Amino acid sequence: MPGLITVQEKDWSIAEEFFRANPKIPKLPRKITYPYDPHDPVVTFYIRKSLVKEEDLKNLKSGQKLNVLSQSFLKTEGSDIFALKPGECIGSGGYGKVKVAENKSAEAMAVKIEGIKKEASQDKIKKASQSAERVILEHLGRYKGNAIRILSQPQDFLGREISAKIYTAQKLIPGKDMYVALLASFGNISPCEEYNIALEACRAIKYLHQRSIIHGDIKPENFMINVVNEQIFVDTIDFGISKRLKPGQTVIHSTGGMI
Repeated sequence: MPGLITVQEKDWSIAEEFFRANPKIPKLPRKITYPYDPHDPVVTFYIRKSLVKEEDLKNLKSGQKLNVLSQSFLKTEGSDIFALKPGECIGSGGYGKVKVAENKSAEAMAVKIEGIKKEASQDKIKKASQSAERVILEHLGRYKGNAIRILSQPQDFLGREISAKIYTAQKLIPGKDMYVALLASFGNISPCEEYNIALEACRAIKYLHQRSIIHGDIKPENFMINVVNEQIFVDTIDFGISKRLKPGQTVIHSTGGMI
């Protein structure tokens, strides 16, 4: 069955070989960017496999990139390997950005990429990777694994300097975000369709509440709308500030008030 990403079999083999040889490195980038470390395991691997020539690397100038593979690859803590779709993100915000990915079986995933500020300690980085959002994704059956990538040097990420990235692979919810879908259909939605969309959104929230999850950031951008055979499906996404109630708990207190 064809997937969302066209990944050549030889690229999967290259990625698998790299991660076997470098089990502590979570990402195999598709490009080498100048300046680069000639002793970087990625660089030495590409040279050893004759995928790049040292002369080509020496000719790179500041900021230039040398394409090696068609896509980057990510390995999670569970040893699953995902191919990341190059190009545009399917979502972004203050938290980070989201890209489409696939495993070798062509199962589509969403990978959330978050930056960790450069002052963060190893303990804080590890704690960030075990966030409440991860617990909620596990509870909903959407969690597919994560990876922590310590950067060799500080990097600008969405306007701030970071020293690490956390990649969280999760089930891809099909469709378009509600804000984009409604904006594109402005003036062309019937009252019946509006009612159905609102009803399905309420059902999606009810589904979370039945599982003791308070989303905490309900807005059109955090709903996905998918239409299949003229039937409307709505689901929730982005659990970055969501909370899961403890048994018997009915109220969540926060510094800003009560939720």
